[in-house]
Amino acid sequence: MSYENRGYRSRQEGGGRYRQGGNGGGGGGGPYRRRDDRRSYNNRRPYDRPPESHKEDELEDIEIRLKGLIIKIGDKFTPELQVNLTKMKNILDNDYSKYPDTVQNTLTACICELPGKAPVYGTLIGLLNTSSHDIVAKLMVHFNTALTESIAASNWFRLKQILRFYGELVNANVVSPTAYANLLLDLLVVLDQPNQLCKRLDCIVYIVLSTLPWCARELNERGSSELEQILKKIEIYMQRRGDVKVLDVLQHYSDERYSTVKEEPLAHIWSLIQELQAKSWKLSLIPKPYRWFDSEFSSSLQHDLPRVNLPSHKESIAYLEPTPSLKLLVDDEGNTLPVIPNHDSIEYFILQELIGDTLNLYEVNRKDCAKYLLNLPYNCEPRYFKSAASDDSMDEDEEDESGWNLSDLLVESMFAHLLRLPSSTFRQMFYSCVITELCRAEVATFPMALGRAVKTLFDRLPFMDVECIHRLYSWFSHHLSNFGFQWDWKSWEGVLTMDSLAPQSCFIREVLEKEIRLSYYERIKSMLPENFQTIIPVTAPAPDFKFSDTSDPLNVKSKEIIDSLRTKKSVEEIRDLLAKYKDELASQGVNEGEQQSLVRELFIQCLLLVGSKSFSHVLNVVERYLEVLRFLNSAPEGRLHTVQILASFWKNNTQFLGILLDKLLNYRVIDPTCVITWVFEEEQFKHAGRAFVWEILKNTLGKVNSRVAQVKSKLDNLQSIHEMNKAKRLETEVTEMSEAEEQQELDSIRIVENSLATVTRERKEVFLLVCQKFAQVLSAIDSASQQWIYWWISGWYKEILRVNYKECKGFIATLETLVFTSDLDKRILDVFNDVKALTEQDDLLVRYHYINKMHLSFTYFVAIAAVASLSSARSIERHGHHQHKTPKGKAFDHFLQIWFENEARFADLAKEGILLDNYNAITHPSQPNYIAAAGGSNFGITDDDYYNIPANVTSIFDLIEKKGLTWKMYQENIPSIGNTDYRIGTYVRKHNPAASFDSIGLNKTRLQNIVGGDQFEKDIEAGTLPNWMFYTPDMNSDGHDTNASYAGNWLANFYKTTLNNKKLLDKTVILITFDETRTFPIRNRIWSLLLGAIPKKLKGTTDSTFYTHFSTLSTVEHNWDLGNLGRQDTNKTVSNVFEFAAKKLRYKNIHIAEYDIPWMNNTIPGLLTGKSWNATHSTSIISV
Repeated sequence: MSYENRGYRSRQEGGGRYRQGGNGGGGGGGPYRRRDDRRSYNNRRPYDRPPESHKEDELEDIEIRLKGLIIKIGDKFTPELQVNLTKMKNILDNDYSKYPDTVQNTLTACICELPGKAPVYGTLIGLLNTSSHDIVAKLMVHFNTALTESIAASNWFRLKQILRFYGELVNANVVSPTAYANLLLDLLVVLDQPNQLCKRLDCIVYIVLSTLPWCARELNERGSSELEQILKKIEIYMQRRGDVKVLDVLQHYSDERYSTVKEEPLAHIWSLIQELQAKSWKLSLIPKPYRWFDSEFSSSLQHDLPRVNLPSHKESIAYLEPTPSLKLLVDDEGNTLPVIPNHDSIEYFILQELIGDTLNLYEVNRKDCAKYLLNLPYNCEPRYFKSAASDDSMDEDEEDESGWNLSDLLVESMFAHLLRLPSSTFRQMFYSCVITELCRAEVATFPMALGRAVKTLFDRLPFMDVECIHRLYSWFSHHLSNFGFQWDWKSWEGVLTMDSLAPQSCFIREVLEKEIRLSYYERIKSMLPENFQTIIPVTAPAPDFKFSDTSDPLNVKSKEIIDSLRTKKSVEEIRDLLAKYKDELASQGVNEGEQQSLVRELFIQCLLLVGSKSFSHVLNVVERYLEVLRFLNSAPEGRLHTVQILASFWKNNTQFLGILLDKLLNYRVIDPTCVITWVFEEEQFKHAGRAFVWEILKNTLGKVNSRVAQVKSKLDNLQSIHEMNKAKRLETEVTEMSEAEEQQELDSIRIVENSLATVTRERKEVFLLVCQKFAQVLSAIDSASQQWIYWWISGWYKEILRVNYKECKGFIATLETLVFTSDLDKRILDVFNDVKALTEQDDLLVRYHYINKMHLSFTYFVAIAAVASLSSARSIERHGHHQHKTPKGKAFDHFLQIWFENEARFADLAKEGILLDNYNAITHPSQPNYIAAAGGSNFGITDDDYYNIPANVTSIFDLIEKKGLTWKMYQENIPSIGNTDYRIGTYVRKHNPAASFDSIGLNKTRLQNIVGGDQFEKDIEAGTLPNWMFYTPDMNSDGHDTNASYAGNWLANFYKTTLNNKKLLDKTVILITFDETRTFPIRNRIWSLLLGAIPKKLKGTTDSTFYTHFSTLSTVEHNWDLGNLGRQDTNKTVSNVFEFAAKKLRYKNIHIAEYDIPWMNNTIPGLLTGKSWNATHSTSIISV
C-alpha cells in the first residue's frame, strides 16, 4: 500500500524534503510504520530479542489488511464500487469494535490525504450511519477533533480537505445542510470583523468557494436559504474588495496571447461559482456515489457539527491561496485546445484543485505522487478522459474517442506549479522528480505530451519571464540527465543562426552547461550533433592559472608558494613569505597599493590551483589558510579584487566560481557589497544571458536574508524563554539569584536585538546598492542597439526585486526616495511600482465602518506592516465605529514636530504653510536642543553624551498625561519599542528627548510610547494619533549623515506619502524645524514651517515673530491648559506662542527688535554640565 510505504507521513505531519526554505530529510515514520518497526524488531541480536508473539503478529496483519481495504476502496470509480461500498460497510460494522483506533485514524488520514476520494468516503460513512449510528457518532467525534485542531493550528490546507469531506457527508445525509452551512458561516464571520488582512479573508473565502462544487446542489435543494446566506456574505465581501489589479510582475508572458492571469484568481473562482449557481449547481464531473443509496440515506439520523472560531492573526501564519494556471495548451488566439477542459471552466478549476492538493500532500514521496496523479480520471465520472491507449495521438483529424488527455493536463499543471511567481511552493527538484516518475509510469503518453510542451515553451521563450526561463533550463537539464541526455536537437537547428544572446540560444547553452555539470564534458559533446558542438566550450572546464607561463616574472614565486601550500606550511611561514615578496616589490619601486594587489593575486591564484582538484580540496586549503585570506582582504578594494581573481581563475568553470564565492562569504573573507559590485561591472555585460552571474547575485542576497532570519529566530527564541521563565518566577519568591537570572536574560535579549538591528541595516544597505546598480546599468544601456543585453538585465532586475519583495518592504519608501525617482525610465519605474504594489497587497487591510444602523459603508486602506496595528485598531473600534475621543484643544487637537539636522531649506513646501523666518534654536550642539524642547531647559547639558535626567524632573510628558492627553515619540529605524541604546544603526538616542528622562526611561509602560517611525502611518489610518507627537527621521533621512539634498528628497516623499493626508492635516498642527544651524559665527536662526490645521488664508505667508524651541512648549501648554514646567517655557521673552493661534489661546506675544535678539550660539552651563551617564544616573534627588 502506498500509505504503508510512506507511513501516513504527509507533509502536514512531517517530511518536507522539498519544502522551500526548509531542511532536507523528511523520512521518519508516522503512527503506521509498523512493518518497518517489526523489521527493526526482528533485526535485533538473538540474545536481545524477546520471544516472538505469533498472536500479536496475526493481529497486526489483520489491522494492516483492514487499513489497506479502507485505503483502496474507490480507487477506481466503476459500477463495482456500489457493491464494494456495501461490503466495506459490513466490514466496518463487524471490526470497528475490535480495532477502533485503526479505523478512526485510517479514515481521518484518508479524508485529509486522498482529496479525490471525498465522495467515496462520504458515501461510505453514510452507509455506515444507516446501520450503526453509534459508530459514526464516535467517528464524528474524531473527525470534529481534526476539524477544530486544523482551525486552531491555522492549517488551512487540512481544513479545506475536511470541509470537502463534510460536504459529502451532507450529500449522504450524515450531516444536515443547516449544520454544514452554520460551520461555513462561522468561518465567514471574519468577513464582518474590522481591520482584517485581505489575504486572511481571501483565504477563508477561497476555502469555502472551493468546497461548494461538491455539495452545493444538495445544499440548494435541502437548505437553499442557508446557501443563499453564504453566497450573499461572499458577494458583499467581493464587492467591497473590489477589483484587485493583476500585476505585470507576476505574469509568465509579455505577449497577451499567452497571458496566464487575465483575472485575479479569487475573482475568477467567484465568477465560476456564480456560473455554476446559474446552472442550478449541476456538475457532472464529480462522481455522486451517494445517489446509489438515496432511499437508505433518506431515513438516516444526522450528527451535529461543532461551532468554531478562527484564531487571531499571527505573523507566523501562512494563508492559502489558489494557484494561477499556466495557459500552455492554447492556440494562436489564446483559445484552449480541446485536449483539456476550457481554462475558464469549473471543470478545469476542480481538476487543478485535485492536482494541486495531491502535489501538496505527496511532496515527501514522488512515486506515490505520480501514482495518485495518474489516478485522477478514476476520481471523476467515467468518459471525461480518453483512455491511455488513445492518448498518444494529437492529430486534429483523429476523433476515435472524445475526451481529455490526462497527460497533457498533468504536464500543463506541473509547469504551472514549477513556474509559479514569485516563487513555487516547493523546490524545483520536487517537480522535476515527479515529472520523471510520470514519464516512467505512463510511458505510452506522458513523454510525448511532455515533449510537445517543451517545444511549445521553447517557441515562446522570447515572450517569457526571465526567471521562468531560468527554471525551465534548470529543470530540462536535470530531466535529460535521467533519460540518457537524449533529445531531438535537430528540431532546434534554427537557433544556430540567432544572436548568441537571444533567449533560445541562451536556453540551449545553459542546458548544455548544466548537463556537463551533471555528467562530464566528453559525454555531452558526443551526444550532440556536430553543428551544436560550437555552443559548448572547445575544451572541458578547467582552471585558468595566470602564472603558468614560465616567462612570467612571478612564475618562480608562484611555484614557491604552491610548494609551500602543498607541504602545508604554517600560516606564519606563508605570511613571512608574502611579506618578503612585498619587500622585493617595494625595492623595485612598486607603490604600496600595487604591492598589495600583486601579492594578493599571487597567493590566491596559487591557493586556488592547489585546491582545484575537487571541492573538498579547495575547501581544505581555504580553511587551512583562512587567516591569511582575511589579512589580505581587510580593505573593501581587496575584497573586490579577490572576487575578480576568482572569476578570472574559474572563468571556464562557473560552478566552482559560485561555490567558492559562497564559501568565502560564509567565512567573511569577502562581503556581499564586493560581490554585487563585481556583478555589475561592465565586464559582466557580455554574460548578461548566462545564468551563473545572476545565480551568484541571488545566492548573495539569499545569504544576507538568511543572516537576518537567523538572528531574528535567535531573538524570538530568547524572548520565548524569557517569557516562560518570567511566568515561573512569578510563582516563586523573588531572590537575588532570580533577579540576576532575569537580568542576564534581558542582557542577552538586548545584545541580540542590537545584532538584529545591525544585520537588518546591512541588508537595507545591500538592497539599496543592488537597486542603484540596476537603475544605473539599465539607464546607461542603449536598448535599441543592445536589445538582448537590456532584455536579460531588466528581466533579472524584475526577478531580484520580485523574489525579495518581502525583505524590501521595510524600506520601500527609502528606495522610492533615493533610487526610483520620477526621472528614471518608465520601464524601470513600472517594475518597481509593481513590486511596491505587491508589498502593499501583502499587508492590505479590509476595514469597514457603519454610517448608520441601516447603511454600511466599506473602504480599503493600505497600512504598511499592518499586523502590528491590528490589536491597537481593534481596541479602538467596536461594531465598526470609532470610540476614540480626541480631547479638543483651543486651536488644534494634535501637535506634531518633525526635526531635521543642520539647517537646510525646503522651499517647495513653503507654499503649503506658514514660514517662520525668525525661529531660533537654543544652543549647540544637537542634544541640548532636543531636551529643551521637552523639558523647558537644557539642564546644563553641553554635548551629545549619554545623559539621564533624574526621575523627579518634570517634562512635557508629565503635563500631557496629567491632563489625560496622549503622546508618542516616532523614531525612524529604532530597533525596538522603547529602546534607549545610545546608537544602533541610523537611530540615535540624542535625537529622542524622551529617552533622556528617567521618568520615561525607567518606566516600562511609558517606554511603550517610544515607537518606530512606521507606526505613524498606521496611527493616522487607524485614527489613533496621540495629542502630542515628535517624529525623528533617522541619521540619513534628517541629513545628519547625508546632506540637505538627501533630506529634502526624504521630506518631499514623506509629505507626499504620509503627511498629505486629510486624516492628519485637518486637526493637526505640524512644525517642521531643525535642531540648530550648521554655522556658529552667525545667529542660531533656523528655517521652520507650520503646516496642517492652520487658517487657509495664511498658507504661503511668512511669520516673523521671534520663536524658539521653547515656543513649542508654550503653545502646547496654552492650547490644552496644561500648566507649565516653571522653566524657560514661562519666560515670555523666548516662549512666544505661534501667532496664528495666539488669539484663540488668549496670549499676547512680545515683539523683540532684531538687534535685541541674542545669537544663542553658546553652550549653556548648568546643573548637569560635565556630568556623564554615571553622574546623572545616580539616585540623588536634584531639584530643578
